[in-house]
Amino acid sequence: MEFKSGEVIVIGAMAENRTIGQGEGMPWNVPKEYQHFVDSVTHQSVIIGRRSYDIFGADFDADTFVISRSASIDGVVVCNSIEDAISQAGQLGKAIFIGGGRSIYQMGIPFATRMLLSTIKGKYDGDVSFPEFDEQDWRVEFEDDRGSYILRDWQRK
Repeated sequence: MEFKSGEVIVIGAMAENRTIGQGEGMPWNVPKEYQHFVDSVTHQSVIIGRRSYDIFGADFDADTFVISRSASIDGVVVCNSIEDAISQAGQLGKAIFIGGGRSIYQMGIPFATRMLLSTIKGKYDGDVSFPEFDEQDWRVEFEDDRGSYILRDWQRK
């Protein structure tokens, strides 16, 4: 997939019932989907929340921006708002991925022109879900059934 410089892209995975998290991680184990995430964000910019960073770290080769009001984290840029993170990431001339969690997705969707959303097949119990968005504002540009999940590339109309 091609990504444009400065393009803001929400990237994530959710179950059929919109679950994205359970406790300290995801309630499924789908390595192929996680590899898709890693491959997409490699050499790009990624914005994530502090809790997501604490859980998943940044074990991918990307410029990482963590949204936090109080943290100081070695090796990443800490920003106090989604606007600040997008502004700083935009200065690098790379695609800007918004990688979660829920509140970061919710804040980031209005800025996104694209969403790469994987739907993990099945319904999972969880305590965090992907935020609702108005599907009337989006169109599915690409859909690919990859066995254990379906990847959809949503483009803003």
